Amino acid sequence: MQFNKVLGSDSTQEDVSAQVKSHIEHFIAGNNTTLFAYGQTGAGKTYTIIGDQLPFSAKTDYAQHIAQLTGQSRGILIRAIQAIFSQLHQADALYSDTTLWLSILEIYNEKAYDLLNLKDKVEDMKIHEQDGQVSVPDLSHYKITDLQEALKYVTLGLQSRVTRQNYENDKSSRSHCVFQLNLFRKSTEGEKQKSVLRIVDLAGSEKFKIQTSLTQ
Repeated sequence: MQFNKVLGSDSTQEDVSAQVKSHIEHFIAGNNTTLFAYGQTGAGKTYTIIGDQLPFSAKTDYAQHIAQLTGQSRGILIRAIQAIFSQLHQADALYSDTTLWLSILEIYNEKAYDLLNLKDKVEDMKIHEQDGQVSVPDLSHYKITDLQEALKYVTLGLQSRVTRQNYENDKSSRSHCVFQLNLFRKSTEGEKQKSVLRIVDLAGSEKFKIQTSLTQ
């Protein structure tokens, strides 16, 4: 098996994030992009994507969770959102309209759950696939205009996931969590652009049965 890069045990979250910088730029340029963490349970997938997290309890408040998410251990997701907003602001003069939307989806036992649907709490959302494109029509999308707004929804999504884990007898290693960013832009010349970035915290790889060699 060939790897593009192998990071040592002394690598930082910043080192990891640097490896996906070009993919974030690819997304901003109008291309669909997916980043995912793969490995066995306990390998550090969620830490790579999110970073250190505080347990959700009555003893921790919203401000503490935000501070933890934006600390030095922040993962690819938060660093990507920071980079996206920075680059979008730099290009403001070239675009008459720019909107960024966030969704958070959990997939467990081939069923989809909207972690940001705080009203209807729809169970087993339908996943559609057509012409190689996958979509979840009823998935909620929240417009985010800055990092603080994004952090609010990320925190709510993570809290919803923890609540579901407790309800489902701690299934964290058996579910996928998909953070999706939809970018819509219109240039000053009227050209429209849209792209999707998915950052995925996959279930533990010991749950998968792979029939063919990964080296092929």
